[in-house]
Amino acid sequence: MLARMGQREWALVAIVAALIVGVLFYFFAIQPMQSQIATLNQQINLLTFQRNQGLAAQRALPELQATIASLEAQKQVFLLELPPEEHLAQVLTSIDRRAQESGVTIESLARSLSQSQVPGVRSVNLGLRVSSPFPELYVFLTRLEKMRRFSTISGLQIQVGKQVSNPQLTTSMTMTVYVYTGKGVKP
Repeated sequence: MLARMGQREWALVAIVAALIVGVLFYFFAIQPMQSQIATLNQQINLLTFQRNQGLAAQRALPELQATIASLEAQKQVFLLELPPEEHLAQVLTSIDRRAQESGVTIESLARSLSQSQVPGVRSVNLGLRVSSPFPELYVFLTRLEKMRRFSTISGLQIQVGKQVSNPQLTTSMTMTVYVYTGKGVKP
C-alpha cells in the first residue's frame, strides 16, 4: 500500500502528520507554558509588592528606631519624676486640705497596695469616702485632679441623699498614687 502512494498522497500524509504534531505540541507544550507564565506573573506581582513593602519598612526603620528611643527616654524622665517614696503623710494632708477648702467631709480613708503594670513603679490605692453637695464635690474632684502628684481617680460611686434641693452626696472613690521604685537614681 505504501508502494502505491504517489507524491501527492505522501504530501497529504506529511501535512496531516505536521498538523497532528502541531496540535499535540500546542496542547502538551504551549498550553502548560501559558498557564505557568500566568502563575509566574502572579508570583512576580506578589514578590514585587512584598519587596516594595520591605523597602518602605527599611526606609522607615531609622525613624521608627529614633521614635522608640525618644519614647524610652521620655518614659525614663517620667519615671524619674515620680517620687521615690510614698510620702503618705503629705498626700493625706494635701487631700484633707483640699477637702476642707472645698467644703467636703472625708468620712473614711483606707490604704492598700496594688499591682502596677509598669516595671519600677508601685501604686498605692487610697479608698476615700466623702460627703457633700454636688458643687462642693465637683470643686474637690477638680482640686484633686490638679494635685502635683501622679495619681488617678477611679471607681467613682455616688449615692444621692433624700433631700430634694441640693442633696447630700455620699461618694466612694479610689485614688491611686504612683511611686517610683526602680533602680535609677533620681536627678
